[in-house]
Formats: sequence, C-alpha cells, structure tokens
Amino acid sequence: MMGIQKTWIWLAAAMLLSALPLACGDDSARTPTGSDSNNNNSGDNNNNPWDNNNNSGDNNNNSGDNNNNSGDNNNNSGDNNNNNSENNNNSGNNNNDNPDIGIPPDPDSKVMNIQEQLNNGAISVDGTMVMPTPTSAVEVEGTTDWRYGSRAAYSIVHDDICDYQMTGTEEGWKLARDRSLPVGWGIIVSRCQRLGFGDPAGTNTTPYWNLVKDMQAGGQEIANHSYTHPDIRGLSQCAKCTSVDHCNEVCPSAMRDIGGDLVSYDISVLNNASANQVNVELIDSGADTKAESGIDLNFYVFPLDVADDNMFQILKGQNYWGARGGDRDMVGTLNSWDVDLNDPLADFRITFDAYNEDTKWASRHMDKGADQMLSEYLNAAVRDGKWALRELHSIRPSC
Repeated sequence: MMGIQKTWIWLAAAMLLSALPLACGDDSARTPTGSDSNNNNSGDNNNNPWDNNNNSGDNNNNSGDNNNNSGDNNNNSGDNNNNNSENNNNSGNNNNDNPDIGIPPDPDSKVMNIQEQLNNGAISVDGTMVMPTPTSAVEVEGTTDWRYGSRAAYSIVHDDICDYQMTGTEEGWKLARDRSLPVGWGIIVSRCQRLGFGDPAGTNTTPYWNLVKDMQAGGQEIANHSYTHPDIRGLSQCAKCTSVDHCNEVCPSAMRDIGGDLVSYDISVLNNASANQVNVELIDSGADTKAESGIDLNFYVFPLDVADDNMFQILKGQNYWGARGGDRDMVGTLNSWDVDLNDPLADFRITFDAYNEDTKWASRHMDKGADQMLSEYLNAAVRDGKWALRELHSIRPSC
C-alpha cells in the first residue's frame, strides 16, 4: 500500500497543466483599502443589509483597474502558449471575445498508457509504475508527495466567474475540459444569479448558474469567490470599530454611500451590519450555491487577496478544504506538503502567485523578465517539489 500525504486533489492538475494556453489573466490589480474601488457590487447583492445600489458609481469606476487592463491580463500569452503550437490556433478572429475551441489534439500515448496502468491499480514508485503485491501484512511499497507520483503540482484558478467584466471564459473553459484538465473557477455568487448566459442579444432568460453547472459537469472545479466581491477583511474590521474616526479608517466601501460617507454613524448599527455581511460573504455564498446548482463548494478564494486568521477559521468550520488569500506582498510563494504542525492553519491557508505586469503587484518570479514569470513559477515548483497556485482572470482569443 502507498502512504499518501493529504493534498488538495481538486486543484492539483499536476504538471500537464503547464501545456495549456488557457489564459492571459491577471491578478485583479485592485487595492485592498477602504476606497471605493474595492468592490464590484454593481447591484447584484440581494443580501446586502443596505438596499442601496448607489455603490454602482464606486464599483463601476474601477474599470480601469479590472477591465481595461488587457495589457496586464493578456501579455503572458508567450509564457503559457509557447510549448503548445497546436493550441495557438485559438487566436483567430473572434469578434465576440470568445476563443475558437478548435479540435483537441490527439492524446499523448505515454500519458494514456500511464493512465491505463493507474486505472488498473498501479502506483508510482520512484517514477516507475508498479502493481501492488497482495499481502496480508501491512507493507509500504512506496510513498509520494503528490498525486500519481508527480514531482510537483501546478494549479490555476480563474477569479470572478459570472461577473460582467469577464471575457472569454464562457467558451474558453472548454479548452480545459477537452484536454481532461481540471481548472479552478472562482464564482461571484450574486453575479451568477443574473440572466443572459448564452442568450441572443437583447434577451435575458438563461441564468448564469447554467454556466457553473456546465463547468462542473465538464470536470472543472468550482471555488467560492464570495457573494459580492467586497473587502471582507475590511468588513471584519468594521464590525469591531469603536468610534466614528476608527470606523472611517477601517470600514470598506461596502459600508459607505455613493459619496463615501459611512452608511450609519450609529456605531452599533454599523458593527452589526458589517458582521452580518461577513456571514453573507463567507457562509451564505456557499449555501446559496448549493441551493442553486447542487454543488458543494470546498475551496475559497478571497476577494482582493486579503483575509485574516479569523476568516480562515470560519471557513474551516464550514468544512472547506482550504482557502487562497493573504496580503499581496506575501504572494509569489509555493505551497509544501510538509506543513508546520504547530500552525493550525498551515495546511489551510494557501499561498499563490498573481500574474500582473504592473511591477507593484507582479509575480515574485521575474528573474528572467515579466514575459517569463509564468514559466519561471512553474519551473520553481518542479525544482523545489512543491505546489504552485496561479491566479488569473479572463481568457483572451489573442493569446
């Protein structure tokens, strides 16, 4: 029998994922402060305790950060696609911003042979596929850090699924499906409630939950990216602020009106509203996804990449397997299977690498230049035998 260290199997696409020209995504390049540019709450949050969609002015004015940064999102095409000439035919003329799916390449015979051996019960021992020997005694024939005896693991999560600003993902996800590669797709739950998925122009009848269910049925992994995409850590701090000055300092735009003023100057009202919204973002988001799609979410992707230990603990209590989050100056690191047993969150708090050509938030793996950061992060995982998790967003046909 084989002793296998617990890993996040749902995300790990092993090293095959390095061949996929999926995306020219970016990290969201949003700033995790109390400013009005933090949230995309353009009116989708039916559970917001303040029935004021006047945040739309704040939320939509950040298009320069989230939408018009196609240069930031897309210039990594050389890194993701250079090893797959057969995948580059996705760059055809597509006026709808959806990539041409094309015909999937023939399966790699070596990979198919290994998969057949695995299906028949074989295991990898020191890189060689062997059949376990039946025995009545407990006997370890081999161990592996990563699934199938891989040297490392590499995962991709596309954030903001169902959002208005996303391009290319409604069809682009099929590139992963057609290659049997599981990719993570972080949904904004309130956005998935809107209508218009796949509908002809001018009609809005089909819910975006259909996209989520199609992805899941196609072997993809669905992650929770919150209910409305606010600064949840700011909400958590706002729930504990003790004075008007303190609340003005820590409360995010979700607790402000269109003019930037606090929605209430009654501190107890503000505290309770913020605490309730934290529960909406962390707990109700999963419950509503289950009700709408039948999918049990087990991985959380924090908006704006900010979180505190209390929020990780809440998610552990909701039976999540792990969560991606942390201040941006902490990103660019690899995850190890050999966790710190003295830290109760060591195997739950997942670090990641965010792609963005803005050097302020760019990947830490830029020794060979911005155009090589994607492959360098992958190479680092292979070299160190660890798990690399990449954050991306849209999929561009020009990649």
